Amino acid sequence: MRCAPVLAVSAVLFAVSGSARAEPEKSHKGQGTVNLQIGSGYRALFPYDGEYCGELDDAGANASNCVGRSPTILGLQLGYGVTSSLELFVELGIGIESDFGDRAAPNDGPRPLFLAPGLRAFVADIGPTQLFSGLQFVIDATDFRQVDGADYAVRNLNGVQFDVHRTFGVYVYFGESVSFRRWLGFTVEAGVGVQARFP
Repeated sequence: MRCAPVLAVSAVLFAVSGSARAEPEKSHKGQGTVNLQIGSGYRALFPYDGEYCGELDDAGANASNCVGRSPTILGLQLGYGVTSSLELFVELGIGIESDFGDRAAPNDGPRPLFLAPGLRAFVADIGPTQLFSGLQFVIDATDFRQVDGADYAVRNLNGVQFDVHRTFGVYVYFGESVSFRRWLGFTVEAGVGVQARFP
């Protein structure tokens, strides 16, 4: 009878340790990461000098602002876990759809293309589910004919990631960005993605 409490405590400790081993390791420190994500959004553009931004006003002139859906983007990210909860990464974004063209050919626009280094922080977790927030500086090389040079933006992405294993997770995200060189632009977006980590 005196052994019963010891056996009970041992059984509880064994069960707890077993369940802990079954949970995916949450720390990403020292791991390389590869993310593939797809998303789209809604945006508002305000040209500085009356450039064509995809719409005309009632008088047939270039609209002073353009509001509508932004093209769907496929994003490839490469990163590295510098601490247990911080990742440095860079994203290459490629448009699956074309954007608007110039006034002479409004439906013949370029495909979006951008490079965006950033930092992602995993800010909270519940079991294998983690909340994250990321900040990126976007260098937009989309080749619009009516404006010269690259555009720049600041982009924030927040999301929920479920780690199926220490080396694999799936996530949903939402975010917003502000661009400012070609024209003043505001975009909100949402999408889904997968992350592979190694080793």
